[in-house]
Amino acid sequence: MQKVFKAQVISKMTYGAAVWSHRINYSLRAQLRSAYYKILRVLLRDFDMKLNRSTMASIMGQEDIDRILFKRTSTMLFKLITLINPTDLATTVLSKSYFNERTPDRLSFFDSSRTRIGRACISNASKQIVKDWRFEWLSLSVLEFKRTLAQHLENNV
Repeated sequence: MQKVFKAQVISKMTYGAAVWSHRINYSLRAQLRSAYYKILRVLLRDFDMKLNRSTMASIMGQEDIDRILFKRTSTMLFKLITLINPTDLATTVLSKSYFNERTPDRLSFFDSSRTRIGRACISNASKQIVKDWRFEWLSLSVLEFKRTLAQHLENNV
């Protein structure tokens, strides 16, 4: 049942999440969470609602939908920074990074535009995504990065 859930539900709910997940507002994120947990509730046949969300997720061996979206976005940004040949987008992202003396082992991003775009702007989204990354992670392979990120998220729960 877990494989079916991942293949049919997670894959469809998070398709393209690396691009859109940091842009959705609170209301849409709440609707996404609600749909995710309603599907879990149906699969577990918990119609009288005895199980809470974290219990349902642990029974199914799943993570919170917000954590899944964060991991997908982080992996996309990691690939963009480390693997893709220089393109306009990669150049833009890298040109907006800087060395921060207060946190020298972390990546930092800034937005040079004068308009207030909010979290939809890639540099603002990048600030939130990479706030706990370490520079040494940039030398990892994508698979090692995913493992390291998962361990980091588990340790900082």
